[in-house]
Amino acid sequence: MVKDLFLQVLAILVSIMACQFMLMGKSGWNKDWLFGIIGGICAVFCVTLPISFDGFRWDLRWVPLILTFLYGSRRAGLLATVMMLLYRIAQGGDALFLVYFPVLLNTLYLSLLRPRFIQWQPWVRVPMLVACGLFSFCVTLSHLYIYSRVKHETLFFQHGISSVLIIAALYVVTMLVAGLLIENIAETFKMRQELAQSEKLMVMSELAASVAHEIRNPLTVVRGFLQLTRETLVDKNKEFITTAIAELDRAEKIISDYLSFAKPQLEHISELSLVEIVRTTTDLIQAYAVMHGVELQVRLSGNPLLNSDKYKLQQVLMNVMKNAVEAIEGGGTVEIEIAERKDQAIVLVTDTGKGMTPEQLKRLGSPYYSMKETGTGLGLMVTFRLIEAMKGTIRFTSVPGTGTQVEMMFPLAR
Repeated sequence: MVKDLFLQVLAILVSIMACQFMLMGKSGWNKDWLFGIIGGICAVFCVTLPISFDGFRWDLRWVPLILTFLYGSRRAGLLATVMMLLYRIAQGGDALFLVYFPVLLNTLYLSLLRPRFIQWQPWVRVPMLVACGLFSFCVTLSHLYIYSRVKHETLFFQHGISSVLIIAALYVVTMLVAGLLIENIAETFKMRQELAQSEKLMVMSELAASVAHEIRNPLTVVRGFLQLTRETLVDKNKEFITTAIAELDRAEKIISDYLSFAKPQLEHISELSLVEIVRTTTDLIQAYAVMHGVELQVRLSGNPLLNSDKYKLQQVLMNVMKNAVEAIEGGGTVEIEIAERKDQAIVLVTDTGKGMTPEQLKRLGSPYYSMKETGTGLGLMVTFRLIEAMKGTIRFTSVPGTGTQVEMMFPLAR
């Protein structure tokens, strides 16, 4: 009995590592199919090695199924569950009908929980995994108890209580170990992506200054000659020159944004009141919001202090608020809030715009990616880099058709 249970635990851990190696190998696997098939195989393996009492089968099948639902997707979880259920039906047995109710209930609550689960922090997700494991175990146990009472069979609960406790403990331990392992793997993936991004940015930084300097010189000369030429032209031709100068200024701004992205520098660091910076920024963008039919709702509380560059911080807030306003079509609201959490100041910017898909969220801040037709993507890239230089973090949460929330966190002044 003990050997079979530990083989099930080993199979669960091996399946997690298999998913990691396949994803790291970039073999072109579809994530849903990969998680679903491996989770299903693992669940089938657990069903194959049960411990049995009076016709009842106990195993750890719900551990891989829960992990597949919550860390994979609904589609992956349903695929794994169907694989397990078909295998269990093929096995047959007197207590086969006891499988259906736990499958239905567990599939339902895991499908509903998954969207929230993936947004939680790791320190919340791991205890929630343990709770899900215990809940699924209790669903099966209660169903067996009701069945035993109806059949007037109590032999299982007389002789198998110690085994029930062992399985409950194994559910807790296996869920805890699996959750910690998956979170560690996820953190490793994140670090690798950040390292690869840093290497790309380092190369770009080395080229940025020299390229920008070489481009700026002829732009400055052209702008000067255009200004001189404009003075000698008639009114109609002056309009063409004015347009040309405006486009040169636009090119200059793009170059400046690119330099800020490649080499973000905080030049004048001082102790700042976040409330004052946010209030100033909202005053500046108020007219722009009115022009787009957007209402700004500002909630400022407390007085968190930061050590930062006033103008760079204002640039970050301006970019985020401007994007929030532009994301709204046909009128809406943008809420701006300030909060404090431990040693961090938090700025929340929430809009009622069109929202973004998970794929779009992943690409935010990437070079040359913009949600706007005429955008370069540099504004948000600069925002990411400046927040990084301020030792802060930025996080986006979005639901298509509902809106987006941007959470910016900065270390408080000491």
